[in-house]
Amino acid sequence: YLGCTYQRLGEWIQGDRQFNALVALFDGGKLAILATHRLHAKAWTIQAGAFINKDSAEAEAKRLGEKGLDARAWDVLRPSGPMFLVQVGRYENYSQARKALKSIKQFSPEAFVSVTR
Repeated sequence: YLGCTYQRLGEWIQGDRQFNALVALFDGGKLAILATHRLHAKAWTIQAGAFINKDSAEAEAKRLGEKGLDARAWDVLRPSGPMFLVQVGRYENYSQARKALKSIKQFSPEAFVSVTR
């Protein structure tokens, strides 16, 4: 929780220190894996979808783009294999992302604020 709090405050280096400690303490464990997903983040985005199929992610990004949103699809590696995320926008601080989330939810009800690199 402390690492997430630092990130919300824009204290990215302090957040990384907390997540690095978790990775070292719980090497290979679930908590360490979750911590690695937040390491080296520098901004906020809205995650509007996660897909196991690249074509589905690209179709969702296109659909959101047609609604005037700055949407993109990109791939990440998870322990279970590749996953394709759809993200909308890039925000300097958590407050901006939370504000943007309200309007994005009308097109993607399950969307949520997430960190990004």
